[in-house]
Amino acid sequence: MSLEYLREDFKILLDKSSYTLGKEIKIKKEFFGNIPIDTKFSQSVNRVAFVGDARGWGRGFGWGFSPILDNYTKVAENLSESLISNKLSAEDLEKATDIKFKDPLKDLNLCLEELMIVFLVNSNVDDFDKLVKVFSPYHEILERLGTFRLLESDILPLMNLVTSTFSKEDIERLLPREDRRFVIKEIGKILVDFGLIEANKILSFFS
Repeated sequence: MSLEYLREDFKILLDKSSYTLGKEIKIKKEFFGNIPIDTKFSQSVNRVAFVGDARGWGRGFGWGFSPILDNYTKVAENLSESLISNKLSAEDLEKATDIKFKDPLKDLNLCLEELMIVFLVNSNVDDFDKLVKVFSPYHEILERLGTFRLLESDILPLMNLVTSTFSKEDIERLLPREDRRFVIKEIGKILVDFGLIEANKILSFFS
C-alpha cells in the first residue's frame, strides 16, 4: 500500500468523522506504520482511562465469554463511581480499571498478555520471525500464553526462551523502561513466590 493511498484514506476519515466535520484541520506531521507504544504502566493521564485494546487487553482479559462480562462489568462500575465522585486523576483511573484475580498465576497471565501486545506492536519483521522460530517447538506454551492459561511449569521455560533469543538491547528497544520495571517488580515477585531460583538471573536481563 502506497503512502498516497494512506493519505487519501485518512482524508476520507477527516471529512466524514463527526469529531472533525466542519473544522479546519492542519496536519503537523505524518506518521506511518507502527507507532511505538507502551502499556498502561506509563500511560495513565488525568481524565483519560485506558481500557480494552488501548490497554492491551486481549479477549476481555479472560478466557471465554464469562470473564469478558465479569471483568468489563466491574471496570464499567468502577468508572461510573469515578465519574460520580469526580475522581478522575491518573492515579484514580488506574485503580478503577485495575483488575486483580487474587491469584498469582492468573495475575501473571494478565500482565504477560499486556506485555506481549506491546512487544508485538513495537517489533519489526526480524523480531517477529525470531519469536515464531523460537516458539515453534513450544507451540503449546505459546497457545496457553495467548489464551490466559499459562501453567506454573511454563513460566521458567518461557522466560528462558525470551532471554536466550533476544539481546538486552532488543528488550530495551521493544519494551519501554516502565514496562521493564514492571517485569522486575511484579513478575519478579511471582517468580520468587514460585520458588524459582533462576529468578534473579532472569530479571537482571530486564534491568
